[in-house]
Amino acid sequence: MSGIRRIFAVITVLAGWSCGSTQPDATEPVADIVVNPATPTVALNAQLPLQALVRNAAGELVPDASVTWTVENSGIATVSPAGVVTGVALGTTQVAASARGKSGIATVTVTRTPVASVVVRPNSAHALIGSKTQLTATAYDAGLNVLTGRGITWTTNNAAVATVDVNGLVTAKAGGAATITATSEGKSDVCQLTVSALPVATISITAGATSITQNASTTLVATTKDANGTVVTGRQISWQTSDENIVSLSTTSGSTVQITGGLADKATITATSEGVSAPISITVTSGQVDKVVVTLAANPIKPNATTTASAVVYDANQKALQGRTVSWFASGAAT
Repeated sequence: MSGIRRIFAVITVLAGWSCGSTQPDATEPVADIVVNPATPTVALNAQLPLQALVRNAAGELVPDASVTWTVENSGIATVSPAGVVTGVALGTTQVAASARGKSGIATVTVTRTPVASVVVRPNSAHALIGSKTQLTATAYDAGLNVLTGRGITWTTNNAAVATVDVNGLVTAKAGGAATITATSEGKSDVCQLTVSALPVATISITAGATSITQNASTTLVATTKDANGTVVTGRQISWQTSDENIVSLSTTSGSTVQITGGLADKATITATSEGVSAPISITVTSGQVDKVVVTLAANPIKPNATTTASAVVYDANQKALQGRTVSWFASGAAT
């Protein structure tokens, strides 16, 4: 009887092997699982594959071990059966790889999609002193998708010419050039800004005197102002006279001109800058005669011969007076 039992036991063991494998235990025990990378970072809506290293007690890989992937918080990240993690929302969660009763853990952090480029519009601009210009900056990812909610820092390289606030509003301060820069997460773009003064809107002329005598001089000064009534300097000014014989322009130096009276009459002097003009009327009065100098073409002359006499009228400064009427008469009797 005992022999029969032993034979049955052997048959039972063999029958058990034939149902599983050719050896008593075909499933190799798993000692530990290592997930690589252990602390990965994945961008929002991006994917990252994880790798599970299943090892036995000797540290050797167990190639036939089936790995199951799970995630602690699927609201932050999801994981596929192949171990591919997808960022769903900003935050941190754990992803586990399990096989034969052992698990390995990776701590996954989901971050914002990094800024790959920043574009400023307009990229160049012209502004007048005192004006404001609104700039915009847009952040893009590597796929040129617009990224919203990113912080933008605005700076200027020349605050004396133009300043910029936190919203990209530029204020022109003085003539010149400035580079306005927008930066987000280390990426930046610029707008090249040129600032010029407001154009001349009005001109006023101040005269040392509006009535001068012949040969006398006075100075005219033109003042240019912008539309705000602010004096603007350094502008090119041209001067003209309506009649050079009445009032001549002696010397011109920018906003200042010296005029000299000629014939006794009235003339208009005009100052022009950037298409804007202003006139002023100048009256020239007769100067006081100091002396008359007569010159004969021939002197002396022969009896019964003729010659021509000319007279020049001078003022006290020994300058010739124009337009004067000269009366002629002889003081001696003919012989």
